Amino acid sequence: MKISNFCWILVVCFSFTNVSFAQTINPVMATMDVLFKDGGNDQCVTVLLDGLWLPANSGWDNRNTKAGSKIEHVDTTCSFPLNQGGFTITADKVNAYWDAQYLSATRIGEPGWASNCYGYSTGLGYWVQKNGYSVVLSDDWQQCTQMADVSEGCTRNDGDDHSIKITKVAPANENMYRVVWETIEKQAYAGTYKKVYSLPGGANIGYNGTYRPK
Repeated sequence: MKISNFCWILVVCFSFTNVSFAQTINPVMATMDVLFKDGGNDQCVTVLLDGLWLPANSGWDNRNTKAGSKIEHVDTTCSFPLNQGGFTITADKVNAYWDAQYLSATRIGEPGWASNCYGYSTGLGYWVQKNGYSVVLSDDWQQCTQMADVSEGCTRNDGDDHSIKITKVAPANENMYRVVWETIEKQAYAGTYKKVYSLPGGANIGYNGTYRPK
């Protein structure tokens, strides 16, 4: 089964699908498209994950914003390998696919389900749903309005349901504009990747869509 264009469009920063937050019994089941390499071919399989815990059913684990809003998120005991769709999906197979997508980056973290891009880029360290990320940005972060606001530790809403963490910024001086030159991002269940950009140009990242802690 070759990877489809539909699967590729989806694979940026997944939220778990087919999950109803009105459910009252844990664990619940959800599905997610997983990309990996098998036998040298790109594969996309919609997997059923049966180890998900909805915090809405258990007091949200006190995972709220500083303003007290509940952060929509998911806890899971899922792990690799997964035996679904006629494949044994291992962490190595996931790495083989995503390493090829990040040829200019260095993988610094292994695949896993504990956190995703939103949880990583905000420092929360758990799987934050898309709606939860919006609440976190609204309550605990403020949007940058100039490059001078952009600093290490900022989160960037990178579009396409994805976010990245800005980890190094070159300060402005008489010879160089202030630019981002290192970022780290986690792709859903996949590994964590660090990108280092050449100076003086740096990354093509401005202040639009970039947030700093309040």
